[in-house]
Amino acid sequence: MAAKEKSVTKKARLLFEISDHWSYTDSSKAIQFLNEAKALSNKNDFLQALAVYYEAGIYFDHDIERSQMLYMQSVRLLEPFNTPEANEYKARVWHNYAVLDQLKGKDKSFLDITLKYCIPYAQESGNKELLSAYLSDVGMIFHNHKAYDKSIDYYQQAIDVLSTEENNGEHLMNAYINMSQSLLYQDDLVKAKEALNKAQSFLKHLPESKFAAFFYIVKSIYHRAANEPDSSLASINEGIIRATKLNADYDLLRLHYEKYQLYKLQGNLQAAKEELESLLDNKKYEGLTKNRLSFLIELADTHNALGNYQRAYELLEEHRVLNDSVYAENIRSQIANMEAQYRMSEKEKEILNLQNKRKIEYMLLWSSIAFIALLSSIFIYALKQRKKRSQQQVLSLEQQREIEVSKALMKGEEQERLRLARDLHDGLGGMITGIKMKLDAKTRLMGDEDLLKIVGQLDTVLTELRRTARNLIPENLMKYGLEDALRDFCQSVNTDETQISFYCNDLSDITDKNIQLILYHIMLELVNNATRHAEATNILLQCTLEDGLLLIDVEDNGKGFDVDTTKRNMGLNNIEMRVKYLEGKMTIDSRAGKGTTITIECEL
Repeated sequence: MAAKEKSVTKKARLLFEISDHWSYTDSSKAIQFLNEAKALSNKNDFLQALAVYYEAGIYFDHDIERSQMLYMQSVRLLEPFNTPEANEYKARVWHNYAVLDQLKGKDKSFLDITLKYCIPYAQESGNKELLSAYLSDVGMIFHNHKAYDKSIDYYQQAIDVLSTEENNGEHLMNAYINMSQSLLYQDDLVKAKEALNKAQSFLKHLPESKFAAFFYIVKSIYHRAANEPDSSLASINEGIIRATKLNADYDLLRLHYEKYQLYKLQGNLQAAKEELESLLDNKKYEGLTKNRLSFLIELADTHNALGNYQRAYELLEEHRVLNDSVYAENIRSQIANMEAQYRMSEKEKEILNLQNKRKIEYMLLWSSIAFIALLSSIFIYALKQRKKRSQQQVLSLEQQREIEVSKALMKGEEQERLRLARDLHDGLGGMITGIKMKLDAKTRLMGDEDLLKIVGQLDTVLTELRRTARNLIPENLMKYGLEDALRDFCQSVNTDETQISFYCNDLSDITDKNIQLILYHIMLELVNNATRHAEATNILLQCTLEDGLLLIDVEDNGKGFDVDTTKRNMGLNNIEMRVKYLEGKMTIDSRAGKGTTITIECEL
């Protein structure tokens, strides 16, 4: 009996592996083999947990939400098991879930999950290759956020894990390449070269490695930093050969951009211009809007340096147009205001009709009392009821009108912020940039020190202008969503004197950008009030979204105030107007010297 069960288990595992193989190319075949494995797994709880894990993998590339749901189901099914194999699967499940979060733009979620689940489970499993890979993932996240000390620390941990293992050359090579890259960003050329040399020792035995092109990218950066242009160019050309052979399109883009950087450093502006133009003309990279925007600015600077001022201006205009296409259409604020005025007019007519109707009812009532005395009590009772209903209707209409007005004003205000921010950043900013470039060119020709100071002042003006535009419409809100924008804001306000604690659940269900912006400004204003007016040293900001109900709580230990007698400031009035727009309610609990607690509830 035991032998039969062992045979069934072995067959089910084999079918899981076959299903996983087909999941990358043929979902129907993957599901077919998975169903066969499930049929053999009915009496084995562990195999059932694995079945859900492999099913999630089938939907990984084309149905993120379903895949993540299945991964969470697999986590629950694996929880009772504490073997090394079970812990390895737990690590893999959480890693795949985190990767899907990263595809949604949630880098911080990816980092949190990797540190909290993937690395501990990988340690318990004893799979050092897996542990090293997760440590490298953390290193890359810190590198991307320019925390190079932390990234180097995690790369070193990844290397230490594998240093005593065999047959892990490719993973060690990748860790050394990544470490070298972070060291280069710290201008530590000596240690960067040492890491590169160790990576190269592995590459000699792994010439077809998928990390080969990446190695030559970092090597070219090293030679460029070491002022060795010929070696840098040779590394770039070798990397292009490797990347072409591997069909690594993004590595090819980075290598050609490295070549541009090298030509620019050498003063070979014509060659630098040609490299950028080839990247912009390559249809493979048309979807990389962020890269294209960067290339257009670089190419405009290059043309300006070559004296092609007209072409530089045209490229800046192309950059502006492309940047505009990323944002929503304008004019909506004007339409919203016109619609609000129309609705206000209609509501006023309804209120007037109800008031006239009430007057007529009074007249009929009193004339009826003169003729029918016995029925006076009935008529009086009816009058009171009808009056009450009419007043309720009038009050309801007035409240509805106030809500409509608030909605129109808020929508117009937020859209005006968007338009003003875009006009400042792209319109006025672009004009100032053009003026600066022309003035810079004149300054170089004339060698005038006073003009050079003016160019520096224009740089300061441009920086301040862009900061103002970012404050109107936060870039991280538009790119990464409400939760990340709030967390970044709290971190930016956090000081030694004022500690801000921020807690929230997943706010990703709030997808309307206008509502995200309103909520962002509500919580920004709440925190600013606590720091500026309440002089608080500890602030707690919490927001939760559950079943469509949004709860926001802000508590501080500031000086507090008398809610009934204190005159409201502009910030608090703005918060109340935004809450009214969301048809929510706000309560304030505060006493002098006892701090303040503000609670907001909204149905979204």
